[in-house]
Amino acid sequence: MGLVKITFDGSNVTSKQDADINFHVTGLVPAGIIRGLGSELSYSASNNYITFQDGYVQIYGRRIYIESGSQVYVSLDSTKYGYVCITVNLTTNTVTLGVVETTSSSYPTLTQQNLHTTGKIYQMPIAKYSKTTTSLTLQSLERTFIETPLSVANSGYSRALTYIDNF
Repeated sequence: MGLVKITFDGSNVTSKQDADINFHVTGLVPAGIIRGLGSELSYSASNNYITFQDGYVQIYGRRIYIESGSQVYVSLDSTKYGYVCITVNLTTNTVTLGVVETTSSSYPTLTQQNLHTTGKIYQMPIAKYSKTTTSLTLQSLERTFIETPLSVANSGYSRALTYIDNF
């Protein structure tokens, strides 16, 4: 038992300690895109690829940067419904970008374990699509954002201006 120096020169902080702090400081949002950093993972589809602009995500306090131009290939092999997911696997200490699909008439169930406690795997959807043997169609996905003090202030300012303009 003792003290662990976290923000000191020469300290040894575990990824779990760092993630715990990040998770709490950003409002206990399990997973989301960090608002205002980069292009917030905007995306488009072309030639069976879904291509992303840059952005940062945080999954239970673990931050990941997605580089602009990152792509996922979607094979037009059958009719399926799917997500492009960022998958965190704490057992193997890996992060991957890939597709999760199902052949049923609904979207797949994602593995979303609580990484803050005992969970080991979390799949965060960042794009949603449907496909056939001839087409790939992006579908609407309500993505979760982690707000920063600046994004909250900007949003409040915009709402105030709208309110004033309506008088």
